[in-house]
Amino acid sequence: MSRGVCIQQPTQVKCVCRKGFKGLACELDDNEEACWFSPTCNGHGKCKSGFCHCDPGWWGLGCTRSSAYALEPGSKAVPSRLRLRIYMYDIPSEYAFPGEYDDGAYTRDNMYAAYEYFIKYFMQDWDVRTENPHEANMFFVPALLCFYIGNVRNPVPHMRRVLKYISTSYPFWNRTGGRDHFWWMTGDQGACWMPDDLMRNPIKLVHFGLTGSNLTWRDPPRDLHLDKEYGCILPERDIVTPPVVHNKFPNTGKSIDLFKTVMERHGNDSLTRNMLFFFAGGVQMTDILYSGGARQALYTTLHNQNLSDVLIIQGTTQRYEDLFLESKFCVTPYGYGWGLRLPIAVTHACIPVIIQDHVHQPFEDILPYQQFSVRLRVKDVPSIVSMLRSYSDEQLAVMRYELGKHWAAFLWPREAGGLAYNYTIKALRKRMHNRAAEYYRKS
Repeated sequence: MSRGVCIQQPTQVKCVCRKGFKGLACELDDNEEACWFSPTCNGHGKCKSGFCHCDPGWWGLGCTRSSAYALEPGSKAVPSRLRLRIYMYDIPSEYAFPGEYDDGAYTRDNMYAAYEYFIKYFMQDWDVRTENPHEANMFFVPALLCFYIGNVRNPVPHMRRVLKYISTSYPFWNRTGGRDHFWWMTGDQGACWMPDDLMRNPIKLVHFGLTGSNLTWRDPPRDLHLDKEYGCILPERDIVTPPVVHNKFPNTGKSIDLFKTVMERHGNDSLTRNMLFFFAGGVQMTDILYSGGARQALYTTLHNQNLSDVLIIQGTTQRYEDLFLESKFCVTPYGYGWGLRLPIAVTHACIPVIIQDHVHQPFEDILPYQQFSVRLRVKDVPSIVSMLRSYSDEQLAVMRYELGKHWAAFLWPREAGGLAYNYTIKALRKRMHNRAAEYYRKS
């Protein structure tokens, strides 16, 4: 088998390697990139050419399956309503495969990799995972959308193909119309453009929680539209999760040390936070739908005020990460879809100021946001300085102490203290109970 393909570019011929290989001529092995979901193949196989080749008696993604189950003739499965049990479908490579080539278009992107962390941790979580679909009360569809649509392409054709395979090969989707099934959609706009039949029943795990009736937002892909009743999510069914934070500070374990100090000092960290708040990023003054108008309102209100402890930067700055550690508050609007500023602010112990009208935040039905963040509407922005100055040092210490209890929910890597996977499982468990209680109706 070849290790890659040659592509004629305008100025050169370039090798594009298959997963599992790297180098100018694809001459080197690269098993870490190839088998990100299980580099060791669970000790029951070897990683070759982008996937695990399993030993006899083992199969499935990462060689984690060893048993199959069938009901006794005439019997009926009655899944537990007390304990969450999730069955992950084994989907053939012709329907969902983690990208054969590193072509830069249909490949891995750490910014959208929350589903990768989920799969990696879930495959070893046998307290929740089950090999027996008949005892499962929830079903995970590893559609690997990011490899097929990137961050903004139309997700519908790929999802329909995957779901057609599932619904014709297994009985479980048709049993509930998909109401106990979930999949990840980490693209910028999440599930915003899903058609009614895919929007109403299944559980979507997204980063963008825009919700509300009769919303008008952005130009949809052809023949698609926002759900008139829900917008992009139904909060009691779908789950908003944090995206992957790629900043060095939290990912090198420094958030652990920072919040250890915060908790020991009852909400006071050892940092000198002289800035009241800051914002740095794109503004797009001519596109009012960008960020729901929050960025434009900030810039219009503050760019000519010359306040010594307020910084508004239109564009980028090399001091971006430092400013999260120097500010009492950090403004966290969205953009063309979900944004990274909330988890970055939280993991730097900077109290987030959330200006996102109609948008549910990560794990908002689980986390007490009112205790560690400030929520403003876009129309409140002209008063933002006086509002934030009204908080005393004692109140800030209390809020930062509360951040210390919950910051790990916003970070994925466990080695850096992240507990986002655990909170995702907690949210799925809550959806299991929501469905049993008929909190969202049948379509």
